[in-house]
Amino acid sequence: MWLSINIEPETKKNDIINSFQRKSTIVADLYNKLLADHKLKFTGVKKISISITSIQGVDFVGGPIKGISPVASIRKTYDFDKLELYSEDQIKLEILKLIQNSITELGEKFSWDTGPFDPLYNNIVESNFNHVYFEMPFKLSKDKFTRAGVKVEMHENYAEISMVFTKESDDNFLILPLIKTHPNRIFISQIIGKGKWLSNDEFLVSDKLGETHFKGMISKKRIDLSFTPKTKSEDQLIDDLLISSPSSSSELIQNLLNKRIDDILE
Repeated sequence: MWLSINIEPETKKNDIINSFQRKSTIVADLYNKLLADHKLKFTGVKKISISITSIQGVDFVGGPIKGISPVASIRKTYDFDKLELYSEDQIKLEILKLIQNSITELGEKFSWDTGPFDPLYNNIVESNFNHVYFEMPFKLSKDKFTRAGVKVEMHENYAEISMVFTKESDDNFLILPLIKTHPNRIFISQIIGKGKWLSNDEFLVSDKLGETHFKGMISKKRIDLSFTPKTKSEDQLIDDLLISSPSSSSELIQNLLNKRIDDILE
């Protein structure tokens, strides 16, 4: 199960509200990561959709319609004007409260057990809204000297994904940038599926379907990009990567593609 939080279209946008929406994406991503880690869900629900509006008297709570949509929806009225007085961290806390209150209201309406969800609020607050986490567990190399994992660092406009190599004496032995994508787990989870050591020098990260691969090489301190098309052509896989990168950050993928072409021509 995962959740989304969006501002409804009829709410007049300004810089504060646009910033609120961007921060909502980040806080929701942190919450979704904990949902996945703790395997929390409401029976029969695949998604929780939270809509925020400035219009009074339109609050709504709706559960999944059996056989049609496994989505639980909630619409809440919010006073955006007060955000002008709030700091960045206070705005994030407001968003987290909206999420937690929405979970509670859904539980009360449909008699769902919300107890296991309560610690998530404290976990995020205690982490000071830490936007850095590891997408997959670290894996130990065959010679047991090096560990490799995938780090996600969330920003308002993008998420930066890196391959991280650590040794006992150095927690950041080598960090290799993979891709910058949109700050949303929908994009992140599609790019990062599984990882494995190819040798004591090379670690491979593949997407969920095993079609797009990032190979990190310790000795060369670089990432190689490769494809094994199954459900899509190679051109379609390349397009997917470019689409998943914010326009301002697609140069990282373009550089990997150019490096790949140079290697083929050599």
